[in-house]
Amino acid sequence: MRTDESHPETEVTRGRLKLQAREQRYIESVNNQRGQSDRKLVTLFSYFLGIFDALLFSFGVNMLATSSPDKRGWIFVVFSIILSSLIAYIKIYILGDSN
Repeated sequence: MRTDESHPETEVTRGRLKLQAREQRYIESVNNQRGQSDRKLVTLFSYFLGIFDALLFSFGVNMLATSSPDKRGWIFVVFSIILSSLIAYIKIYILGDSN
């Protein structure tokens, strides 16, 4: 009398399930690595935006603080504030959900 455990079709099915599980783990690891590299690029982009933001703000303040103030300095300051908001959005909503 044979049980289901010793049946050849059951062993083949188990082998297929193990293979599918192995393939699924491999796909998940590849996707995880791709996600990490994308996250690093976004972090680097955010870093350079922060440097540009600081330079833009400094330049705008410098234009406003000269002996003959230039009203275009306000444009740089306001643009810098908008850029700071974009950087905060990137860091909170895009990079903030790391596991």
